[in-house]
Amino acid sequence: MAYKCIIVDDEEPARKLLKDYSEKIDGLEVMGVYKSALDCLNVLEKEEINILFLDINMPDISGIDFLKSLSKKPKVILTTAYREYAVEGFELEVTDYIVKPIEFHRFLKGVNKAKRELNKTTLIGSKKEPIQKATESIQLKSNKKIFNINYSDIVYIQSYNEYVMYYTTSTGKLMVYGTMKSVEDSLPINFFIRIHRSYIVNIVAIKYLEGNQIVLHSDHKLPVGESYKSNFLSKWK
Repeated sequence: MAYKCIIVDDEEPARKLLKDYSEKIDGLEVMGVYKSALDCLNVLEKEEINILFLDINMPDISGIDFLKSLSKKPKVILTTAYREYAVEGFELEVTDYIVKPIEFHRFLKGVNKAKRELNKTTLIGSKKEPIQKATESIQLKSNKKIFNINYSDIVYIQSYNEYVMYYTTSTGKLMVYGTMKSVEDSLPINFFIRIHRSYIVNIVAIKYLEGNQIVLHSDHKLPVGESYKSNFLSKWK
């Protein structure tokens, strides 16, 4: 199956890099390369574009605002030098969020994820079943109450034997019955990382890595397990 893509970035080196990367992947067809999001409107309307590589900080209109304006969206992979837009990207249901400088293996990972989502959508469509919108929140039962928590409000999760503690910006701490494996399976993989057998953390909450610890924007420190470090570093790029 051929996957049609377009690239939008106001910097020529970035456009060239993404085009070079795209041409290395079999089945990925570049339909256009643009320095402004406004320039690609015509091709988005006329062609069935599968994947949109979109920068955020651009003249005329930002990638985020442009994405909000689209009624028909392809799978979107945001490419940016800034981590702080990750929450907005997540809320707009982007497929991936890649921070510059972009290495080929990270680019390939994003493309493969977009392909899986497209194939899943095609499969669902062929069965004539309704395609459900991806959820942006999770329901947590704690202390005989049910809370609806946005994923972006979850800072990190800690294991407590048969329970897990969710640390959130909206509701504080919530103790929930369950295992770390079940929690890991329920969270969006683009925005949460397992850093330790006892900890899962929201990527956007991480300030920096120091040795075998991460420091959150709140200056709270969490350990990074040795067996989890390699996977953490690959996802935190």
